[in-house]
Amino acid sequence: MGSKHKGWHGHRQETPAQEAPAAGPAAAGEAAAGAEAEAAGLAGRVAELEAECAASRDRWLRAEADLANFRKRAARELEEAERRARDRVRGEVVSLADDLERALDAVAAGEGEGPIQRGVRLVHDRVREILRTHGVEVVDPAGQPFDPHVAEALFEVATAAQAPGTVVAVVEKGYRIGERLLRAAKVTVACAPEPGEAGPAPAGE
Repeated sequence: MGSKHKGWHGHRQETPAQEAPAAGPAAAGEAAAGAEAEAAGLAGRVAELEAECAASRDRWLRAEADLANFRKRAARELEEAERRARDRVRGEVVSLADDLERALDAVAAGEGEGPIQRGVRLVHDRVREILRTHGVEVVDPAGQPFDPHVAEALFEVATAAQAPGTVVAVVEKGYRIGERLLRAAKVTVACAPEPGEAGPAPAGE
């Protein structure tokens, strides 16, 4: 009898799975807002990084420009220092030439040249040749109109022998290197005599 009937618990009855409720419009809106906020945050971060990159590039360009200017300034200063050193040596050689020339003038005013005087003249000529080799030229404006760019007027001489403003005598020759003046010539300049003042007549009269 027991073998003909099965208990009710012999068969399990399955219940259908419950489905999750579909997302409503509010949830979708929240998800979209979150995505927009995240995108805005990323865009802001990108903008910050771009600004930092631009600022770094600007600083780098300024540093490069400062370095280039420093190199140019250092090169100019070095060149100027070298030029001053060369001019100082040239000035000393010029002073030596002046001393030798004054010695020769003293000899010419005395008893004439002897062996020593001829030796001094040879040394003087050699010094002048060295100066010419280094591009140093004599500025001797005697008889020319006074030019303040190459000469310094020590005083004026009233004379009718030369036109006013003419260099009457050169007290000390000048020197230049190309167009650059190494030392101005020191000169006396003619000026017109005062009315009634006696003065030498112009040459040829």
